Parts: sequence; structure tokens; C-alpha cells
Amino acid sequence: LRRCEIYGNVANDTDSMGGGIMIAPSWNVHSNAFCIRVQSCVPSTVALVDCTARDNIAALGGGVYTMADGLSLARSSISNCVATSSGGGLYSASGRTTLSNGTLVHGCAAPEGRALNLKGEVSYALPAPTGRWLPNGRCEIFRAACTYHPKYQAAQQSACLAHRDDCSLTLEPRAEWYCQAPTFVQPCNWDDA
Repeated sequence: LRRCEIYGNVANDTDSMGGGIMIAPSWNVHSNAFCIRVQSCVPSTVALVDCTARDNIAALGGGVYTMADGLSLARSSISNCVATSSGGGLYSASGRTTLSNGTLVHGCAAPEGRALNLKGEVSYALPAPTGRWLPNGRCEIFRAACTYHPKYQAAQQSACLAHRDDCSLTLEPRAEWYCQAPTFVQPCNWDDA
């Protein structure tokens, strides 16, 4: 979608998803909002560019609810939306969501996750919106959690847990550390490849 404005929608059901926009497999549409239907079991990517979702209401994701494999919001705004349960501005139930080029989520409300509720992965591609900044931090490699079976793979689990710091600072760690794969969202650009 390009240059769209979606406002003033109310999804009244107690389990409603996406007051303004709902992006989900076609079998899972339970909202009165504008829906982008995606075939179930088919990977999907949706882009919203120069769009505004404002003054919308739903139980989950007052502004936007997504289950898409990929959602990109560029030069867009989600504002003054309300979720009665969770994710006032954006509820990411799965997949990867990327906010970029000044996209801003603000003025939203919910009992849990006033602006965002993240079950999927969400990242922000700089530059940040005017007047906003992201703090500096230590450059580490975020890795998936150690998930070896405690009974049958106790040695691997123990080594993985013992070497968490080593794994976060080493791009190609030793095999005996049992480091997990890097996650999609990273705090810094450690991989220049």
C-alpha cells in the first residue's frame, strides 16, 4: 500500500485484531478493519509506504496487527490508536517487521504494550524519526537461547550456558561452546559481509 490513510475504525469483538490494518492468513480474519488477505501457508511480505493509521481501536493491535512473514513500514505513522488488550499501535504476532525512514508509532494506548507488542521480530532501520535517537550500546552478537534437552543433552546445555558471553563476542565460536545461531535482529552491524 502506498500513500494511504486509515482512520476511525473500531473492531468491537473481544478478540478482534487490527483496528486499522490486519495482515493475516485468509483463514484468520476476525476484524471489521481493512484487511490484507494472504493465502495461508504461503510466505508473504507486505509493505506500507507513506501510510497513516490513526484513531483506530481493536483488542490486539489498535493500529496494525500482523502475522505476515514480512512487514515493512517506511515513512509511515501509527498514532492515537487503542488496543483494549495488547499492542496499542502495532501487534506483531509473528514474522519480521521492519520500521524505517522516519516511521513513528506514538500516542497509542493499551494495558500491555502501549506502542508495540512483539511476538515476532521487529527492527528499526535508521535514520530514526526527527527528534528521536537510539542509544549506543555494546556491540554483541544476539544469539538464540540455549535449548538442549536437560536430560539427554545436559553437557551441551551446560557448555552453551557457560559460554554465553564468549558466544556473544565471537563471530565464529568454538564448536565445544555449543553457541546458537545469531538472531535476525542485532544491536549493531557486526556482520560486514
